[in-house]
Amino acid sequence: MRNRVLILPIAAAFIVSLCAYRLRREERPATPVASLTERSATTFSLSNSESPPTPVRLATFLGRHRIILVFFDDRLGADRDPRLLWLSRNAERIEDADIKVFGISGALPPQNRAAVKKLQEQGLAIPFELLTDPPPTEGAPEMGYLVHKEWGRYDRQTGQSLPGIFLIDRAGRVQWNESSPVPVELDDPTLERFLVGD
Repeated sequence: MRNRVLILPIAAAFIVSLCAYRLRREERPATPVASLTERSATTFSLSNSESPPTPVRLATFLGRHRIILVFFDDRLGADRDPRLLWLSRNAERIEDADIKVFGISGALPPQNRAAVKKLQEQGLAIPFELLTDPPPTEGAPEMGYLVHKEWGRYDRQTGQSLPGIFLIDRAGRVQWNESSPVPVELDDPTLERFLVGD
């Protein structure tokens, strides 16, 4: 019986000590979450895949259309990049929504034309412009992928381009973090909402 009487004060002392410890312990500050903001899309002028290539200026379409920019993998090519193929399969929905799509890579215009031809032979099509952002050359590595760099789609350590999809609203704004525009993934619900006009 005497042991039972001692358990209650010992338990109370333990609980009080635990509470005091937790109150004195410094709380770790919450890790700041990078906030997203909307900024005006960075404009550019790139050559399309026509023969001969003609320049396409993004500024021509800003404020008039919603735009999807697709930085695709030039190592895969336009005929095998999953982002371009998904957008091609949804071309009718994109056209109905009056959205302009531009595919951008380091692939040269003849390479893009060859990829489009391969798809046409398979009964598929890429019904939007494929633009060339020239890759770096050995003599001037800093001069290549200029648009990729502006849009955060360039890995400076490897010297490789990075794929990504960007959504530009009719007012010409795109989501940004602190340093560059923020891409969306194919499975991102934001992309689906963009196609239906939300």
